[in-house]
Amino acid sequence: MQPLAIFLRLTTITFAALCLSEPAAVQLPLIVSGMDASVGRSGWYTSDVIIHTATFDDPDILAPAAEIQVTHEGRNEVPIPDGLGGTATQFVNIDKSPPVVSMNDLYTRGDGVTVLSVTVTDVVSGPDGVEISLDHGQTWQSHVLPNGFSAPEITWNLEIQPAHPENILARGVDVAGNVSAVATYVGQDK
Repeated sequence: MQPLAIFLRLTTITFAALCLSEPAAVQLPLIVSGMDASVGRSGWYTSDVIIHTATFDDPDILAPAAEIQVTHEGRNEVPIPDGLGGTATQFVNIDKSPPVVSMNDLYTRGDGVTVLSVTVTDVVSGPDGVEISLDHGQTWQSHVLPNGFSAPEITWNLEIQPAHPENILARGVDVAGNVSAVATYVGQDK
């Protein structure tokens, strides 16, 4: 067996660097890092919203930058400074107000069914449905609008059995998830 021979050649390479000035500070963009609010339904908030923005101090550390408070009810387009001289838009929908519900006895048919008119009004996110109780609020029956239907006021004509129940309770629900105060309809004695 012959001995193994290893030849190693070293080559020296010299690099030269010239720095004329310090590098300019890099301004990093702002991002929306969170929001403080009561989250409703369907993309709506049911309280004021605080938008938290942040920037990266370095690639791994997120640093708080600013807070923007949004209080106006309705659909808001909030300009967010991007940290680079421009703005981005954050859409914020706020509905802090519950809907209003009202009831009217329209008539009682010959077959003993009471037809009751229930109207839900909500001018911000719009009505989404009405809930009816015939047992003093122990159970509620939901009647909701079909998807995509919207108007500031909706009326349901509901058939209630037995005819002339003692009390009918109703409450409205808006698209944001706010629930109205309970309205009571006092029917005739059986």
